[in-house]
This record gives sequence, C-alpha cells and structure tokens, in this order.
Amino acid sequence: MNQILVPMMESWNNAYDLDKFEVIKSEVNNFLKSDYKHKQPLFVFFQFTWTMNSDRYVDLEYIISYMKNEICETHGWEFSDCFRIILQKTNSSIEFADQINQRHGFRLVDSIEYFCARSYVYESFKSEPQWNSESEKCLMLFGKMSRKYRCDVFKLLADNGLLTEDKVLWTLEFMHFSKPLQQRMMNNIDYQKYLSYERSLDEDKYKTFGSVGFVGYPYDENFYAKTTMSVIFETYAEHTFGPHNYLTEKTWRAISNKHPFLLITSVDMIEHLNEIGFHTFVETYLPSIEDYALEKVTKYFPEHYVKFRSFVENNPQEVKDMVEHNYKLYKQLAQSTVNDLPFKLSDDAFLPRHDMIIPASRLMIDIECLTHTNNEILKDKGILDMYENF
Repeated sequence: MNQILVPMMESWNNAYDLDKFEVIKSEVNNFLKSDYKHKQPLFVFFQFTWTMNSDRYVDLEYIISYMKNEICETHGWEFSDCFRIILQKTNSSIEFADQINQRHGFRLVDSIEYFCARSYVYESFKSEPQWNSESEKCLMLFGKMSRKYRCDVFKLLADNGLLTEDKVLWTLEFMHFSKPLQQRMMNNIDYQKYLSYERSLDEDKYKTFGSVGFVGYPYDENFYAKTTMSVIFETYAEHTFGPHNYLTEKTWRAISNKHPFLLITSVDMIEHLNEIGFHTFVETYLPSIEDYALEKVTKYFPEHYVKFRSFVENNPQEVKDMVEHNYKLYKQLAQSTVNDLPFKLSDDAFLPRHDMIIPASRLMIDIECLTHTNNEILKDKGILDMYENF
C-alpha cells in the first residue's frame, strides 16, 4: 500500500472554542472521504510554538495517546507507521522528543530547526544572492509593535535622527487586527507622534494570509538586494520564562540573503547561533558575546547601531567572508535537517479542506517543502503558487 502524507493542525493556531481532538477527528474523516482513502496515511502533527511549557507537553502527550488508542486502533492502522510529531527545536523540545521516543521505541517525535529548513526550501527556487557592499541602506522590518523592545529601539532611532530614507529601508505599522496586541502597542508608544514613519512596503507579499498571521513568506527579496545589512527584531517571547534558543524566519532570511546583521533578541538565541558556528557580529559593537543583554542592547542601541554600520562600511572583505561563511553553514544545516526527517515521500501530501478555520493550505505547503527534497517537483506542481492563491 502506498503511503500519503496528511498534515495535522498546529494546536496553538486552533480557534480556542475547538476541541483539539475534534480537529484531529475532522482531519481523519477528511482523509477517509478523499480519493486517497485506500492509501496508508501518515498523519504528521506540527507544533511550531516558541512558548512551549509543561502544559503544552501534557497536551502533546494526550494527542499521542488519542492518536494511538482512539484513531489508529479504531481504523486498524499501525501507530508507528501512521503518526509523527514535528517540533521547533528548543532545549525542552529535544528532551521531550528523547523521552517520548525511548518510551515508544521509534522516532515518533522530531525536534528540528524548522524555520531554517523552511527558508532553505523557499530560497532554493532563487539564484544564489550576492552581498551588496555598495548600498548605504540598512534593512529594518519592525514587525509587531506590541513588543516593547521594538518600540523602544524605534523611538531611539527616530529621536536621534537615525531613521532616515537615505540610510534605512524599513517597514512599520501602528495598527494590528488583534485588539490585545493593538492595546499593548498603544501602551508602549505614543504612535500618533510617529505616524509619519509608517511604511507598508511589503504589504502585497508579506500579508498574503491577512489576519491569519504573518508567516514571513513570500517576501520581496529586493529588500535584501537593495540594502547592505539588517537590524533583526527577532521574536522574543517577553511574557515567558526560561531559555529561548529558537530562531524564526527573521534571522534565517537575513542569513540566506547574505546580510550582516545586528540581532535584537535574547542572549540565549545569540549564544545558540554562536555555538552552532554562525557569525553573530556581536563583536563589531560589543567587547564580547558575554556583554550581550537584550536590555542593554536596547538601551544603548544608537551607539551599537552606529558602530555596526561603521564596521560594515569600512571592512567590506571581512564582512563578505563572514556572510559567505554563514550562508554556507546555513545551507549545510538546512539540507541536513531536511534529509534527516523520518519520512521521505514521493506521493503528494493530502490536501486538507480550504474551508477550515485554520489555514490548512499553509501547513500543506510547509510539509511539502520539508518532505520533498527534489525542488523541481515543488516548482512543477505549483506548490509555491499557493502562497499567492490562498
């Protein structure tokens, strides 16, 4: 019997009034009603959340038990052949995966650098980028201004005359469809004072999914081609505790486009990048990585930013060598991640219904990208076109 992939929903992305098991049953029923019902299903559950905690791992334990005892046994499917979980790699997710895999005796859970692999597949459709040493502009994509450190950095740049059209290409919005996030932003900044700084240069591509959320792809690669460096406002879960060593598409996009970068994030992420061999450029504006702290980098950002710019402008060969090193290491890491997944499928992924509350086609794209190593297959099948057509 041929196997076919059935992507499941992210639990954190579900509407709060939906029971997670009802969503699972819905996906199983969709499969059984489909033209693929005679194939052996491989249900793959994704959890990309960066705020993983004990409660979420308990939820995953329940999902595993439910899939084994209520779904696979009911339909006569071998559990070890029909279910997998993919987690975004963090210290805790690695420990959880090891624990579950030892208990069940097979690789039920994988903890991977998901955003790195996702970026790699997306970028592989383009020609290799070249670092633009001639540009005088820095790229700044501010993202959701509900995060206080982003507002603090923006105000310092604006108030010190450092956010100017001749030196920076930026995107910035002071409105958000989420009322809680909008209120947090209003608590962080007097946005009426700074309305002249709003920019929505990437609206056509970056907002393909509208209010569902900003997923980072597709994007306008000219942002990187026209600029020489990036300030990255990496997602940092200010409301959570514990180590945060995950990296989102924000950092991987800069690395994959050969940009030197000033990364504003937790020290855990800086150390994580450094430990796996990437240049973080911290030494260009601080004495050493040990001096990095989000609060201090934010407080003294204009000083650090000026030093970083000066280094990039005055050391083109050294910067080129560093971004080339990062690019090569990124491709090696991403390709290894893709090749080491516990499944390699030649068949199409089962396409979930488009009338689900959750963006099913988004997950289908993601899992297609991670399971098919032949990028021509993705291109020929128009997988990436779904980003535009959703």
